[in-house]
Amino acid sequence: MEKISLGICGMGRWGNKIEANTYFNNCWKVRSFDKNSPHYNDWSDIYSELYNNLIISTPPDTHFELAKKALNSNCNVWIEKPMCKSYEQALELKRLADMPFRKVMVGHILMYHPMVKALKLIIDDNIKHKKYHDIHIQNLYQKKDMRENEESVLWNIAPHEISLVVYWLPYQPISYKCEVSPDKHSCNICLDYNKFKVTILINRNYHTNIGRSVRLVNGDNVHNYELTNIPLLQEELRAFYDYIVYDKKPIADINQGCEVVRIIEELERSNK
Repeated sequence: MEKISLGICGMGRWGNKIEANTYFNNCWKVRSFDKNSPHYNDWSDIYSELYNNLIISTPPDTHFELAKKALNSNCNVWIEKPMCKSYEQALELKRLADMPFRKVMVGHILMYHPMVKALKLIIDDNIKHKKYHDIHIQNLYQKKDMRENEESVLWNIAPHEISLVVYWLPYQPISYKCEVSPDKHSCNICLDYNKFKVTILINRNYHTNIGRSVRLVNGDNVHNYELTNIPLLQEELRAFYDYIVYDKKPIADINQGCEVVRIIEELERSNK
């Protein structure tokens, strides 16, 4: 495999996991950058280092400016979820990404889960045969990283669940409802797709770790699926590599990133 340069911008918990996974194959020349740690290069230097492939794993409020600067420097960019904090910002990044020689992938890691891919085939087949159903997604767990307290569950966790719905359904919702708890640790989301009704329950302060599950309901027919916690970063890194080298477009592209941010913004508006 051709070995290519990769800059990882932001070396918190997730940035360190990404860096560790790059060593499982021999296709990356990695350099890590972080603004607040003396153990890494300051990320302000990243654009002068000619690292034309970047992973942005910094706090969400910094994603837009870092990605914008990277795209204006003709970099290929993997932006961790959420891609940015407003739909207006998302459209600006899409405008830049649509210019030649720039590729953007978004860190919706559940796209690489085998059960998510299997459910896509099931839902596509149901749509083809006009078998419509409700989709219930649940994510209940105990938070381990106290830094999650700094961000509302709607922006910190829900992008994962919403990316599933965007991947599975080729429509836009006709209505949005969301209730976020006062402590911001849990939320209830309802998305009406006319023929499909989607509900999402997230609680990151649950008394035990249950994890993610999906239920498809059509009348008396109920099918339950578990999204077991399995390593997916290798698949995600390979998707970024294939996009850069072979121009193989990933599932979690700029369009999916924009739609996830748009839906979250609508849900946030409905919660006020």
